[in-house]
Amino acid sequence: MKNVLTMSFLLIVFTNTSFCQSISCCDSLIKLYNNTATKAIRKINKTSINKRTNKTDNNLSISIENHNTNNPILRKEKESCFDIFFKYFKEIFGPMVALLGILLTLPILKKKLLENHITTSLNKIQETNAIVHRFNQNLIDEYLPLTYSNDLLAKGRVEQAFLKIKEAYYLSLEGSSDVVTLLFYLKNTIQGTLKHYNSTITSREIFGLIINVLETTNFYCTQIVQVPKSSKTETKNIINKKLQKYVTHSDYLKYKYFNQGIIFDPNSAHYTLFYSQINSLNNILIKRAAFQIYESVAPVAKLLLLSEMYAPLEIVMPHKTPFLGGDTLKLYLIGYTTSISLTMADGSTKKVVDLIYSNPDDFYRFASSLKYTAIQENFKDSFITTSNFELNKSTKMSHGGIETFSLQFDQIYLKTKFQENKKRLKEKISAMIKKDL
Repeated sequence: MKNVLTMSFLLIVFTNTSFCQSISCCDSLIKLYNNTATKAIRKINKTSINKRTNKTDNNLSISIENHNTNNPILRKEKESCFDIFFKYFKEIFGPMVALLGILLTLPILKKKLLENHITTSLNKIQETNAIVHRFNQNLIDEYLPLTYSNDLLAKGRVEQAFLKIKEAYYLSLEGSSDVVTLLFYLKNTIQGTLKHYNSTITSREIFGLIINVLETTNFYCTQIVQVPKSSKTETKNIINKKLQKYVTHSDYLKYKYFNQGIIFDPNSAHYTLFYSQINSLNNILIKRAAFQIYESVAPVAKLLLLSEMYAPLEIVMPHKTPFLGGDTLKLYLIGYTTSISLTMADGSTKKVVDLIYSNPDDFYRFASSLKYTAIQENFKDSFITTSNFELNKSTKMSHGGIETFSLQFDQIYLKTKFQENKKRLKEKISAMIKKDL
């Protein structure tokens, strides 16, 4: 500022102005100096105050910043959204991958476990079949000489054979369904026979039956166990559909294409094969015991179809006192035998068929008291009601065994009725299969 005043004074002198004018200029310069000085002082003071204020603010800001830096919650708030997301993503990424891996591999793992179980079961079945095969063959070798004669057997001898068959059945429980099913039929038939045993059973009948069934069983023992086409499972229910919602724990899981255990089906090939061997016997007691396994006429119907004969498979008569046992009395065709009859007059022969009817109920009995005329007049065909089969066409009636009798017919009559009812018989057989399914 001093330099400014000096330069102003010299400028006045060198320009030759008057003194008064110079004084006037000096006053003006002094006023300018004072104004300028005042403004400068004010500016300096303001700058000093601002510096102190800024210093205080800076100290406070540094203090707050240091506090924020040391506070983990405020420090997280200063982090960016991406940093937060990435940090949490890293924390949950591992568990997510593990869970996803489990979800993706669970079906594969389940399928692998099921396949391993099936493989183990197949190996066990093959091993069991081999054991049963050897056991059966020993029995066949033991019983074969007994069929060379046709002697009547005491009950104790049949009981010994039953224990052997029972042992074979227990050995087969982990074998194939074919094997265990046939041995189940044989065991139950002999057991039912012993329940009403009489002295009419011969060694050739009982041991011949045992050998035939064991040979069929051995055939299945030597076959390759069928490998299921898939390890898929399905849920089944042991309770009637109408009651399922009222009970708990009624579901069970089974393989869809892998059968194990006994085949409980009267329409199965196994029961048909077994019953064909039963029907070849002349013993009524054994036939009734085999029929009682299912109390189904299905195998007899198929045998009639094969023989091209028709006979009523079920016959009924109105019950005189229905409160004692139902509205009708029902009898079932449990088998038949074909033989040749000789006519004494002219020496001619003809084939006759004995139809064997029985009441399989061991507790409510009535068949043994039926008269021949009552059967011919009162009983009607209830299997095919439109068959027009006439029971009075029979030529003879014979009682035999528990609640069982036979009616003899000319084979020609049965074959004639087959031609008339062939279509209906096939439809009824098909309907029985669909019903069981």
